[in-house]
Amino acid sequence: MFKTFLVITCVLVFGTHAWSSEPEFNVPRPITLAIYIIDILEIDSAHQRAMIDFVVRATWTDESLATGTNETRFLESDEHWTPQIQIVGDLGMRKVGDYLEVSPDGTIVERARYVGTISSRMHLYDFPLDRQVVKIEAVCASRQPVTLTLDRSTTGKASDFTVADWDIGGYEASETSFQALDRAIPSVVFQIEATRHFGYYLWKVIVPLALIVFMSWSVFWIDPGAFAPQIGAATASMLTLIAYRFALGNLVPKISYFTRMDIFITGATIMVFFALLQAILTSRVASKGKTKFAQRLDDVCRWVFPAVFLCLVAVSFVI
Repeated sequence: MFKTFLVITCVLVFGTHAWSSEPEFNVPRPITLAIYIIDILEIDSAHQRAMIDFVVRATWTDESLATGTNETRFLESDEHWTPQIQIVGDLGMRKVGDYLEVSPDGTIVERARYVGTISSRMHLYDFPLDRQVVKIEAVCASRQPVTLTLDRSTTGKASDFTVADWDIGGYEASETSFQALDRAIPSVVFQIEATRHFGYYLWKVIVPLALIVFMSWSVFWIDPGAFAPQIGAATASMLTLIAYRFALGNLVPKISYFTRMDIFITGATIMVFFALLQAILTSRVASKGKTKFAQRLDDVCRWVFPAVFLCLVAVSFVI
């Protein structure tokens, strides 16, 4: 008898809780959603992710909670049905300050702040002259049917951001749907533009690399008969370039396709290698008594290599 009473009690208690947290209704419940970007802390293009601080504000109406008084109540999010807003591509978001604000007329406002990392697909063919779009997509994961409408009056972004190596531009927000298997889930997409600062890579990568290439051209002004100085200068340039490329490991994205920076670095490496081959060739020719021919090779290379380098810069960063 006691066991039967216990089972009935549990069914009543948990059944009532489930009914209140996920009410059954056939007509889609209208939800108004707004996203506001507080701060962008980091954009990591190498790992296709961004660290963002933003607020999601959801608004809907439940007439059963109307009191007819002037008192505004505050409830925990687990005390009532919510649209179960989730962020697509969440890589470790922290959800803070989640609560429900219930107005006397039954209007419910849920404000939740998200801080953490989100995945963001980026195309890096134009790196480091690239522009990227960081996307935040909020979906309604509730089992009950809903319709999402973007609240454009409160959707927006702050004026200043923490991220240092990007210039944050305008944004675009719209209603859409997220396809999950055979189900289309209502969602709101917030996209914000970001332009990479080129100056950092100019002074940290391009200029030092160009100086190494210029150093390799010193072999063209060394007497072709001086084999040791020519090979020494060319070899030093090659080894310096190899060491510098190892140092660039954390500055450039690790991707399989070629970017603008990859074209420049690879072209510079080939030029330094050809300067080494030219030094070996002229030394070999001079050792056979053809000093004038070796000197003419050096004279030609003094003009050809700089012209090729200018073409490399144009192909990498202009065209």
